[in-house]
Amino acid sequence: MKKAILLLLLISLYAKIGFAEIIETTDFSTVESHLATADQNTLVIFDIDEVIIETTDAILKPQHKPQFLKFEEELLERTSKEKVLYLRSIIFEEQSIRLVQDKILDTFNNLKSRNINIIAITYIPTGPRGRIAKFEDWGLSRLSKFGIDFRKFNNLKDHTFSEIPAKNGVPLTKNGVTFTALATKGVLLDAVLKQNNIKPKKVIFIDDKLSNLQSVETTCKNLNIPFTGIQYTAVIKSDKWKFDEELARLQFNILEKEHKWLSDQAARVQLAK
Repeated sequence: MKKAILLLLLISLYAKIGFAEIIETTDFSTVESHLATADQNTLVIFDIDEVIIETTDAILKPQHKPQFLKFEEELLERTSKEKVLYLRSIIFEEQSIRLVQDKILDTFNNLKSRNINIIAITYIPTGPRGRIAKFEDWGLSRLSKFGIDFRKFNNLKDHTFSEIPAKNGVPLTKNGVTFTALATKGVLLDAVLKQNNIKPKKVIFIDDKLSNLQSVETTCKNLNIPFTGIQYTAVIKSDKWKFDEELARLQFNILEKEHKWLSDQAARVQLAK
């Protein structure tokens, strides 16, 4: 009996460690060490925001979302919801961005050289939003700013998943990137795999949000695919981006009055005058 119980415990432990796991790290070298285990039967998935690209404006950081929403609420007291969405689109278009890790480009090229399939799944909406005609094209333009084109890393077909309910637009794949339009990432992964007849023997997924990792983990379990999820929190746990209310208020005042977004650097110059 004791041997049987021990065997069940070992099987359970193996299922937890060997089949599916989610780890959290702020260290990109940990991400690299897991990617080093990938082979040609592995599908590697990247999130975009806070994993590949980040803004350099403090008020736009995810850790300062409550303060950002407070400024938007103040705008709503003076104008319409449509105008606020328009102003937000200006922020999207004009915000300063950079790579979270400069060596991410080397990481992509290394995976490509090993013939490993790499895709991106992002929560980004699709369709028109404010003065942005197609939000998916805005998302692709941010990647292209750094020379990133996922068509080099996968053979995904452009496709619209109109059958999948979403909160902000219609989910679709374009240029090797899948935009969920705020639908669940696990649901979209399942659809992408079926649409492209991809049958990986392992999935490694890097995202900053635990809920996204858990949804993809569930999909992989349902499809009997071993899964490693990496919650990469270098951006969302950074204490580098201090909230400066005076700076942020100037940025929102200029946004409302002049319909342009000042970077932190430009706003500091104005405050110093």
